[in-house]
Amino acid sequence: MATNIVAGAGKALAAALFCSVSVSGCAHSPGQPVPSKASTLDPGPPSPGLGRPQGHPAATATTFNATDLGWIQLMLAMDRQTQRILELVPEQGSSMSLKAWAVGTSDRNRAELSSLRALLADRGAVDNNPHKGHDMPGMVDERELRALESARGAHFDLLARSALHDHYSQVRKLASSVQEAEASAGVRETARKAGADAASALRNLAHL
Repeated sequence: MATNIVAGAGKALAAALFCSVSVSGCAHSPGQPVPSKASTLDPGPPSPGLGRPQGHPAATATTFNATDLGWIQLMLAMDRQTQRILELVPEQGSSMSLKAWAVGTSDRNRAELSSLRALLADRGAVDNNPHKGHDMPGMVDERELRALESARGAHFDLLARSALHDHYSQVRKLASSVQEAEASAGVRETARKAGADAASALRNLAHL
């Protein structure tokens, strides 16, 4: 059960952690069996560019719990996808206020991606994007992404606002759940900031 991995965490985070720490990643169907968490927490050797800083002591699987890994990997997948949407806004949208907001938000999103990658690198974990192609809350599926990439003007604005609203709503929920889960202090602090940024983004989106 999800509570074996994240005691007291919300359903959204618990489901996300199952997806992130499983060998095969999230299944598209909720009826798919979920692999045991045994042997799934070892991230393997660092990939080039994601190793720990020089002179940093080696990290082991036992220093990187399921909550840390699950939240970071899910946030990386969500933020990567959102970065793509934010970069499309100035090119394809029609709302000047949405365009201006997207530029600044894109910068903050890139900074968040860097912070998340640093958390993985500090523990010697691999940024292997286990959620690529998954249809989960806060993410758009391939069909929706293609629609965004082909849309222009007011229609694009409508699709982008909806996708970004869903993303930041889910980020805020996950950030709140992390505070009650068995996450490390560094992950809780990063999640706290991500949740605050998401709340600000939602307020701004409501007035754009």
